[in-house]
Amino acid sequence: MDTEKGIVYDVVNIPSWKEVALGDYLKKKFNVPVYINNDANCFVAGEKFFGKGKPYRNIVGLITGTGLGLGLIINNKLFDGTNCCAGEFGMLPYLDHNYEYYCSGQYFTNIKNTDAALEYENAKKGDGEAQNNYNEFGRHMGMLVKSILYAYDPDIIIMGGSLTNAFEFFKTPMYSEIKGFEFRNTLKNLKIEISEMEEPAILGAAALFLNAG
Repeated sequence: MDTEKGIVYDVVNIPSWKEVALGDYLKKKFNVPVYINNDANCFVAGEKFFGKGKPYRNIVGLITGTGLGLGLIINNKLFDGTNCCAGEFGMLPYLDHNYEYYCSGQYFTNIKNTDAALEYENAKKGDGEAQNNYNEFGRHMGMLVKSILYAYDPDIIIMGGSLTNAFEFFKTPMYSEIKGFEFRNTLKNLKIEISEMEEPAILGAAALFLNAG
């Protein structure tokens, strides 16, 4: 998208939205300043201004659910790149597909032929196969986190999205994989937190006004 002009391009889940001047439409309808951005960027902005990101200058917001999204705060400001696609780690090649394929609900759907939420319920009941599936998922998440650390070296990674409900089942293998990160001091200072906000992206959308100030 063009965040300065408020134009949204090629929305994946709304195929008819090829080039929509959403910002202008909302300005005319409500007669207020309008800022446009994507859900992952709004998520990390919400955490920065209202959540666990308040004390930190450099933050990665990582959303894992039906897909994989990533938002960046750099030097206390939202960084979305020239075309609002900075931090799209889900699209980076990984193994035979990309990170989104292995680090979101798509992993359970496409590889394990099941549903992430169902596997979470099974894992809580002590189902060994479900727990093993989350164990494998955690190793892929660890590889993703290592890539993020090499690229951005943030103060904190704040995770959100539906799969974080199952964090207890993939946390240990994720951290085991992260131990392979090359720089010891980064690991020593690494903070990974789970969002505790009910609607961080909605608050983050409001925070776009604060970020522009």
